[in-house]
Amino acid sequence: MNMKSGAESGWDFSSRWFPLNSPANASLLATKTSQIIPVDLNSIIYKNARTLVDFNNLLNNTAAAKRYEEKAEEIKSAINSVLWDDDAGVWFDYDLQEQVRRNQFYPSNIFPLWAGIGCNDSSIVQRVLDWLHSSGGLEFPGGIPTSLVSSGQQWDLPNCWAPITHIFVEALENSGYRPARDLGFQVAEKWVANCYLTYKRYNNTMFEKYRTDLPGEPGGGGLYDVVVGFGWSNGVIIDFLQKYGERLSAMYNDIRFIL
Repeated sequence: MNMKSGAESGWDFSSRWFPLNSPANASLLATKTSQIIPVDLNSIIYKNARTLVDFNNLLNNTAAAKRYEEKAEEIKSAINSVLWDDDAGVWFDYDLQEQVRRNQFYPSNIFPLWAGIGCNDSSIVQRVLDWLHSSGGLEFPGGIPTSLVSSGQQWDLPNCWAPITHIFVEALENSGYRPARDLGFQVAEKWVANCYLTYKRYNNTMFEKYRTDLPGEPGGGGLYDVVVGFGWSNGVIIDFLQKYGERLSAMYNDIRFIL
């Protein structure tokens, strides 16, 4: 059940689902996904409820819209009550077994901003930014790592993934807060530069995942060889080029420096 839940989570597999006392050395048998309340899943559920409010309002289904509005507020309250850590100034997964917040860096920590939670309060967004800058997760030349734990699993350090990067950037953009939007652009710029450099080094090839510590190299680890292609990497590149294409001049300086 825990292995299936880990695969269904999209983070298949990661130290994120391992016990807190040995995240780097645990085997897949230690996966305990069912004992962890994840920030990203709850953010997605909240965003779905908000979407259903909008759909029902368009159809003049006022009773249904009200019902989903109440559900959205209930989920939002739970996210902020259980997952928000006021000392750190960010959201963390909650460990049901240990009854503590798992205060580790994952890009999913800021997914509530993507869902619209906290975006109307610049003081909240600033606290999230402060935590990001102190977390160590922004210090890699190739993008945002999926974690800061080197476990050998593919959803861990040093890999970065297109869908996680995209939502991370959208979370910062959605905040409407200029410093956060500036950081989002910087993350997108690193991602595009990494993909471009890897593309040129590997005979015009896109990959499923990339290394954050060595720009120009595809990711690795996990249970299979890195896949070439790749749908979500292509899609995120297209979206970032469409959004930021006229601002990406610094990227080319970075590429020349790396080469």
